[in-house]
Amino acid sequence: MLRKASYLFLAATLLLAACAKDPPQPPNNPAPPPPPPDDPTFELSLDGPIGFQMTAGGSTTTWVEGGEFVALFGMDGETGTPSTRIYTAGLEADDARFIAFRVGTLTYDGPVVTPEEFHGFLSPGARPLAPLMPLPGGVVIDHRDASGAFWSTVCGSAAQGGGFFTITDMATGSDELGMWVRVVAEFQGTLYNCATGASMQMTDGGAVLEFWEF
Repeated sequence: MLRKASYLFLAATLLLAACAKDPPQPPNNPAPPPPPPDDPTFELSLDGPIGFQMTAGGSTTTWVEGGEFVALFGMDGETGTPSTRIYTAGLEADDARFIAFRVGTLTYDGPVVTPEEFHGFLSPGARPLAPLMPLPGGVVIDHRDASGAFWSTVCGSAAQGGGFFTITDMATGSDELGMWVRVVAEFQGTLYNCATGASMQMTDGGAVLEFWEF
């Protein structure tokens, strides 16, 4: 389930209001760096804003949080023995354009995901562009373009010869809402139009993303 950051901020506001009688404690770790307020530019660095860039379909696409784009993040899973987590991060615009990177699947014994499990799952290293199951799975990239067409690495034939998603750097922290991991990643592969099966190569992909555990 994808959720715009604004939805989560609303939930956080309601949570803090419910707990107003108890002054919030300072976070154990600093919050992620806020996005630059004016004309942010993409930078493949932990110090840069959330964003992504790739070349596909003969043109280069660059989106950065701020202005028309907001951060997109979410978490799905099943509880039980064992329990699972799938983490989503990306960007979305008001006109329904979005890109989402789904990283799966973390398996844990519960009752909660520990910092060691969360950080280890998103630590630097290469992951395949592949279905999220069976466990452990890979990374799925979903993208809705300006024309409204929906593309995904798991539509069409889903073949991903030479495709990869590699986390090259990470930073961790937590606040009153939960744990977060900010990553720098590089990627390439093939997107497939989910209606027609047409394919589009992604090259020179880079992203700065935040994944949250709450």
